Amino acid sequence: MNNQSLVGKNKHCVVEAASAHNSLRLALSLAGELTSNRVARFADDAVVSVQGADELASTYRPYNWIVGVMSGALYAFRALLMTRQQVVVTELSGHLGSLDMDAIANCAALAVAKLADRDPPALELGTWQVNVQVTERPPATSSKRSQDDHVASPRVEGVPLPPPISAASA
Repeated sequence: MNNQSLVGKNKHCVVEAASAHNSLRLALSLAGELTSNRVARFADDAVVSVQGADELASTYRPYNWIVGVMSGALYAFRALLMTRQQVVVTELSGHLGSLDMDAIANCAALAVAKLADRDPPALELGTWQVNVQVTERPPATSSKRSQDDHVASPRVEGVPLPPPISAASA
């Protein structure tokens, strides 16, 4: 299934999306080949700030929202016949409803494709207007641990995150 080597490791992608009433900003990079079920994780200094647009979404925590990132990334890897890589989320913010998980998934799939310099797989964006920017990522600063060996603690309105969700438990 996988017909190409790792891609996008020195790139960073920011996807901004807006619908009539909701908005999303998703920033991510691709790390090494996926060697565990940790498809997506928050970077150590990630900014996670999602305001719920409805009662159910208001109860969601960051680990609920990252499931959409995992879904979209896995879809892109499969549809584009890419080697699966870990997705490192540096920002997930916006105003989203409980029915907007597909918007997160579509934006994540779009970001993975753009980081790989590929046309995106078929996506259903509906009324969402999307802007994508890919930039070179500066070299990582002083972490001696492997990115796969630690649990990130992003800034989430003062609330630390639980361990990352794996593909097996999603």
